[in-house]
Amino acid sequence: MDEKTRLKNLIRADLITMNGSSSNLNKILVVLMLLTLVIGFLLTPVFAAALPTMTGTFFVGMLVQNEVKYHGEKLYCVLPVSRRELVRSRFLLSVGVYLAGSLILYVLMLLAIRLKTYYLLDPESAPEIDLLRLFAARSGGSMTEYGAFNLYFFTSFALGLKLLGMSLHRYFRDNSAFSALGGMDGLQLRRPKKKELLHYLLIFGLLLLFVLFVTDMLPIGTAGSMCFLLLMQLAMAANGVLFCAVLVALASFSVIYKYIRTQLEYEEKEL
Repeated sequence: MDEKTRLKNLIRADLITMNGSSSNLNKILVVLMLLTLVIGFLLTPVFAAALPTMTGTFFVGMLVQNEVKYHGEKLYCVLPVSRRELVRSRFLLSVGVYLAGSLILYVLMLLAIRLKTYYLLDPESAPEIDLLRLFAARSGGSMTEYGAFNLYFFTSFALGLKLLGMSLHRYFRDNSAFSALGGMDGLQLRRPKKKELLHYLLIFGLLLLFVLFVTDMLPIGTAGSMCFLLLMQLAMAANGVLFCAVLVALASFSVIYKYIRTQLEYEEKEL
């Protein structure tokens, strides 16, 4: 059996294990993601753009919950697969699912912006509270509504991708970080690390700044306002494309670094 076939089998085994879980965690997260998607269609795509960060945070927990619960990681010590192949398959599966899900979400939200589905509930007052339209207007014509959405979506995407790599590295280094905390069946939400909390605060802080910026309610002084506006001008250059490209590139380099580091550390780990 060649390496490519072994990788496919490992990915298939992970998908079967993840889909066959009876844990309430999967159901809760799926419902939460669907709710976020509905909010994006009916209220504003800005909130749905936070979904990549949510996915990057919880996907690894969904993937390995049964393995942690039943101590299945020791099984790979007797199977004819190397540790490098196991790490590679997990990273390929996680990043592949993340990219595919983010692409589908991105296309759906672009469709929502195109059709203005969030105007259906209240067609008269909806334009006045449309965050994307207000942001485009505040930019002085340097950004479109699509550019405003890209700015927030790819910030969330980059943070989610970075968190995904961090979670995979943490699992292979010490899977006790994913141990059950009680309250639901199977694996529970693990205690977030300080770095992850900072990422969560950053994404919601950006959302808050986005809302305050478009509503002209930034509670900062003149100097702070000027600095923030300068940063926004840099981010809005080329309709936000350059800024988004830099964020995605940094997140990609972070995942590659975590992958290489995990390969080296897991090879030396005692199971």
